[in-house]
Amino acid sequence: PDGSGLAIRKRAPIVSILDELGWPDRSTLPVGRYSVWGRNMVDRFFKRNSAVAAVAPTRGCPFQCTYCPGHIITTRRYRKRRVEDVVAEMKYLRDEFGIEVMVFQEEVANADPGWSISLYKEIIKAKLGVRWVHGGGFYVQLISEELVATALESGLLMFNLAIESGSRRILKLVKKTERIVDAAPQVMEMIRRRDPHIYVMGFFMAGFPFETLEDVRQTLQFARDLDMDWALFNVFQAFPGCELYDYCVQHGHIHPDAYAYEHRIHYLATSLENSLVPKDELNKMIYEANLSINFARSRSLRVGHYEQAVRDYEHVVSIAPDHALAHVCLAR
Repeated sequence: PDGSGLAIRKRAPIVSILDELGWPDRSTLPVGRYSVWGRNMVDRFFKRNSAVAAVAPTRGCPFQCTYCPGHIITTRRYRKRRVEDVVAEMKYLRDEFGIEVMVFQEEVANADPGWSISLYKEIIKAKLGVRWVHGGGFYVQLISEELVATALESGLLMFNLAIESGSRRILKLVKKTERIVDAAPQVMEMIRRRDPHIYVMGFFMAGFPFETLEDVRQTLQFARDLDMDWALFNVFQAFPGCELYDYCVQHGHIHPDAYAYEHRIHYLATSLENSLVPKDELNKMIYEANLSINFARSRSLRVGHYEQAVRDYEHVVSIAPDHALAHVCLAR
């Protein structure tokens, strides 16, 4: 037991050379309809009912973010396949199953930017004619002009930027670099210069136990100021095994015995007690920022990217049929 009522199994031996594992046996899977998250992404950013499959180019994450449980599963040892092997698997999926879009399932998209660029170049060289997207976010300050250019040329569908906070104080406390605040506007400019219409989504978090109202305001304003197509707001949840989980237990923000599993997978409202920002106020701020950025001030509508706007709001209406503002945007 780890103190949270969960049993932690002994970790299996770490496979250092991923190529030795071979490719997954997909013979009994409904390939092309398997990845739910990938399916939602592709429906919104490409076209509906395209054949989608997941590919795992790397495992592990070398970063120390205190809120993320990814390292519990894949460890902090960052391991990469040979780029030739990844592209060969992509070619196999295209030829054998008619896959049109590959979802790269990784903890972080560009932990080793040089390796990522070499993968994109190998995809270009192979002339696969498929599209791809990262399941995990891009680490913002590691994005370069060359990475943007090769990613776009190789068939990237959208950039998902792991920004998380616009508060330097919060970024430091959760062990992400403060340089994100300076790098994100430069990266946005870099991307728009290369392709004004490529979809850019930003990942943001709020509701950390030590976060103040001013910290939340800084994050929401930072999201407003960036020229993104969509700002995805998540509310912090404490996951067992993470540094911030232990912090929340020690400071009385959560009670492990009463901390139901469903709370840990619900990112729309906080489940913490005694935080600096009251629950109702936090939820209201995030809700209003979402409506303002993604609906009332929709970039797709502002720049006339109407096909994308239709896909966005049809997706929202499909999961929230009573979302009035989504209907208004769709009508526009």
